[in-house]
Amino acid sequence: MTHPLARRLAAGAPDWARRPMLAWDHDELSRRRPFVTASEWRAFSTIELPEIVGTAHPDHAGLSRTQLLECGERMPHNLARAAENPGYYTDDGPKLPLMHYVGYAGGPLFVGRDGNHRTAIASCLLPLDHGTQHLAGVTIERHRHDAAAQDAYNELATLLAARRLRVQPLAIPRLLGRDDGPGWSCETFVPVVALFYRGGHREQLTPQQVADRAAALRRGTWPQRWAGWLRHALTHRPGRPRMQQP
Repeated sequence: MTHPLARRLAAGAPDWARRPMLAWDHDELSRRRPFVTASEWRAFSTIELPEIVGTAHPDHAGLSRTQLLECGERMPHNLARAAENPGYYTDDGPKLPLMHYVGYAGGPLFVGRDGNHRTAIASCLLPLDHGTQHLAGVTIERHRHDAAAQDAYNELATLLAARRLRVQPLAIPRLLGRDDGPGWSCETFVPVVALFYRGGHREQLTPQQVADRAAALRRGTWPQRWAGWLRHALTHRPGRPRMQQP
């Protein structure tokens, strides 16, 4: 039987709480990770509840917050706690257990490691009973990544493979520094691309150098100073013509 509080909250829920929650793409974060330039973690934060568009929990993706109110496995326990202590959702203090959200800088948020059921309750309870969409005391993890550097790396890797060159690219984030204080931390990185050549030669490139190499391979022309790089990279396979320097 559906909890009475769940029925009341679901009936008065805002439209955005009725939308299916999107799935957080863990694989996309793995692909972006070498090009992340900053990772920030902040506790005691305040969020706008409509800013949450999805979840990292595979069982909850595709459900709306109102659906989770009615069928969430741990929802009866959380609803009982909400009825006993409604101030939990309006207090500015830290939400314990942790309510964790993850996203990219400038983008929406997804429920992260914990807080799916409480997010569903807050998304309906706070607008309906308190006229607010703000939820305080939560933890936010955001990542900023260099999309241009990622695009240049992907293009270079594709061109190297298409031209059958003897070089393997690998993108890695180099830690620049870490700042932290009570309830927050921020790590900064710079993307670095290593080129591994057959025979043991290795070279490191900045994002701009990666973009320049990709552009040169795309055009089929390159500066004389790269002749050594091409001697390392050019390969010949039976039945295929050897690349020539223009």
